[in-house]
Amino acid sequence: MVFKLIIAVMVALLTYAIVVQLNDADMLFWTAMYGVSVITSVGAFMNLPLRPMLWVAFGLYAAAVVFYSPSFAYTSLEAFASVGMSGEEQERVRELWGMVVCLLWTGILIIHDMLKFPLIEYEDDFDDADVDDVLCN
Repeated sequence: MVFKLIIAVMVALLTYAIVVQLNDADMLFWTAMYGVSVITSVGAFMNLPLRPMLWVAFGLYAAAVVFYSPSFAYTSLEAFASVGMSGEEQERVRELWGMVVCLLWTGILIIHDMLKFPLIEYEDDFDDADVDDVLCN
């Protein structure tokens, strides 16, 4: 129940991230990147098995973080002081940290998916007679 609340908050934040992209020159790219996180979050909220999609998303976000990683050096609170365009470096810093958030969130969703839908199901259909047969023979 608590995790579903966290997912709902993340869906709201990621949807807001999509809305603020509407005035951006490369709106389609960033809308798609944040949109993938919204879709996977809604799927996790509905308890759908999403492992392949989550791993693809994780790879995309990891590649974006690597691509924008030189912008780590320019990180400052000034980059987040306004929503509008205030400079190319500040825009890249915001894009980088957006992808870091998406990468970390997708990692959390992967862990959730692995716990919810394990690859190997263990059966507890053993009764005492089965155990005695195994131990005594």
